[in-house]
Amino acid sequence: SVHAFLPTSPRLTLDVGHCGRQRRWRHSAFRKFGWTSAVSAVHKDATSFPSLALACWTGDYGNEPPELSLAGIAICGSFFFVSLLAWVRGRRSWPAAVLSQLREAFVPPSITPFEGSCLGAEVSGVNLRDELPLHIATLLQSALCEHGMLVFRRQELRQTDVLRCASLFGEPVPAKGQTVALGIYRVKARDRQPRGQDFWHSDNSYLPRPGGPTLLYAVDVPPGPHGDTLFADAAAAAGELPEALRDRVEGCCAAHNIAHNGGVPLPEFSNGQQAEAPDVLHPVLRQNPLGGREALFISPSYVRHIEGLKPRDSSALLHDLYSHMLHPRYLYRHQWQNCDLVVWDNGRLLHKATTLELPAEAERIMW
Repeated sequence: SVHAFLPTSPRLTLDVGHCGRQRRWRHSAFRKFGWTSAVSAVHKDATSFPSLALACWTGDYGNEPPELSLAGIAICGSFFFVSLLAWVRGRRSWPAAVLSQLREAFVPPSITPFEGSCLGAEVSGVNLRDELPLHIATLLQSALCEHGMLVFRRQELRQTDVLRCASLFGEPVPAKGQTVALGIYRVKARDRQPRGQDFWHSDNSYLPRPGGPTLLYAVDVPPGPHGDTLFADAAAAAGELPEALRDRVEGCCAAHNIAHNGGVPLPEFSNGQQAEAPDVLHPVLRQNPLGGREALFISPSYVRHIEGLKPRDSSALLHDLYSHMLHPRYLYRHQWQNCDLVVWDNGRLLHKATTLELPAEAERIMW
């Protein structure tokens, strides 16, 4: 898996309606002009020849609708042909390169929301092994804000591809206990000690500045329902929070700590091998940095108590909140297939592994 970090600086905040003005992009076109269309997204730094040709065609780099002209069409055709030949010679074979780039430039990916679910969408018509044009990257970022989770099927990726995909949604950072941004998780005949991933949780919520999206790629998974990942939409649950429950939780903060581990002691903490860090407080009702939507930011895995309440009152409030937010109408179960890539927003979704259910002989390898 890859964890993407979203700093709190406004220039790295993703705003669905006008992403390019606020997010840090590698290309000066986005920094200078913002995003309105594939045309206005491309300027001097463009790396996709069809998009660059479109910019020449319309002569438009701002926020006004493009105007076509015969001269513009003639220039576009000439520049398109020359750029196409130069690009193909330098990068890949004809005609696969042309067809791939034309598809990416002119045919947007299909984003299909999961039927009967309040979260998630499947993305098709995009090859994540390729460098994505800027307008496609922006579309995927907007889709993640809208749906909370994106699923890409049948993506034969290398580790470098997964890291490049992660950079679309934030700055890749190592997960807890990892030294590099890309973690490799091989599960076979695992011990029966429940750990954080086995309880409902949001990645890195125990940090003062919680992380952003997480990517997980299926390298080799056993067939059938073994090793599925469960997801819960804490934003949808917050939006439908009963008034009486909202009144009880308004203004409250929850104490997060990795050592809590769902109330099950971890050997490394109980035997003194590892010292516990201080609790970290986050609002129970928190504005999600990715899109600004309010979400319940608590989890059985890492939340010890509600700050300022007596233990009995804290436990009762957490019980009522979990009963609401983990109702089946807010849940989705992802059954992994080889070459699936899934990215989700930790500020909106909780998730839970089911690898304790894997048969002893089954092996599951994820990046």
